[in-house]
Amino acid sequence: MLKVAGLSNQKLVSPQLDGLRGAASLWVVLFHYLFFLNAASHLSLGIFQSFVSKGYLGVDVFFILSGFIISYNYTDFFQENLNYSNFSLFIKNRIARIYPSYFLALIVLLFFFLFGSLKPYAANFAVFDLKSFFLNLFMIQSWFFQYSQWSWNLPGWSVSVEWILYVIFPCLPLLFFKNRSLIFLFLVAGIAYFLLFYLIKTNEQFFIMKGMEFGIARGGLEFVIGCSLYLVSNKIEMLFSKNYTGDFLGLLAIIGIIFTTNFDYNCANELSIFFITLLVPSLFLSKKWLKAIFSFSWMGRLGKISYTIYVLQFPYQIISNHLFKHAPTNPAYVLHLAAYASQVALLVIMSSIVYVFYERPIREMIKKLKLPENKKSSLLDPKLTDQFL
Repeated sequence: MLKVAGLSNQKLVSPQLDGLRGAASLWVVLFHYLFFLNAASHLSLGIFQSFVSKGYLGVDVFFILSGFIISYNYTDFFQENLNYSNFSLFIKNRIARIYPSYFLALIVLLFFFLFGSLKPYAANFAVFDLKSFFLNLFMIQSWFFQYSQWSWNLPGWSVSVEWILYVIFPCLPLLFFKNRSLIFLFLVAGIAYFLLFYLIKTNEQFFIMKGMEFGIARGGLEFVIGCSLYLVSNKIEMLFSKNYTGDFLGLLAIIGIIFTTNFDYNCANELSIFFITLLVPSLFLSKKWLKAIFSFSWMGRLGKISYTIYVLQFPYQIISNHLFKHAPTNPAYVLHLAAYASQVALLVIMSSIVYVFYERPIREMIKKLKLPENKKSSLLDPKLTDQFL
């Protein structure tokens, strides 16, 4: 849980949102690994097949949740304390949060590239050249449409989008969220959702392949939705403090997500995103059993390493392909399912090790780096800015 320094009322991040982040990361990984497995063979997950095959929506959970949590911690602060020193420290801590594991994944992929292990992916749908490597190195590969196809660490496109949103965010409280009336906030969220709906409806591959060129629009609109939802939740929180309304709305959202991801019909993705937008504030406002479920200790631990899982999933997939390259191409269903589950489990274990022995120490090292200080400014405490992605 996190605090924000510089505010008179220091706030703590709801642990249930950390649990949601962990669940979303697993959803994405299950989808990607099923995608790679089905490229060579066909694995059926039975009643879970449709839900897992929509795991790309886990990225939308990340964007909405990121806007919600960043707004939760910093909207009030930056509206009153936007200056060079605070902005610099905010950006430094964002780099400390997202860059260590991102950089490790990129270096591992460079090693594989030098030994020719990325050729199958380059032949199909990804770009691995010097220009795209440097764009990835500086996390700006999604900022330019001409380089909008997948390159190097395939999930890194969303980190690139998140990076530009971090740079822009400190100005949002002054530009868009100075007016905190519920009508205005619902209007902002509604316009953002309408634009997102329009982009999805007019682009058949919005979430896959060709949809890469819409990465900034997708992430930006959902980030703004998340920011608006927090400000709405903050206004109505007292109404939910002693009842089950948040829990029931959250349950409705979960049922809606399960229903819309299990039926392939018009507007299914758009409706899924709507229920995701309902789930995030509902979990935040939950005070009873739904909060307890998403606050389980194992879900909290999964939430802590969720970003590490996300950025390491592609390098690990390549490692896994090498380790099991002599495995039967058409194994029995039980063995096939076991291999799928073990891949995900080993990724979680590897990510835990990387998080403890590499990511967390490097993050703390970056946070301790000194920046030029403006004595007149009220600085954010670098120890208290471990945000969600």
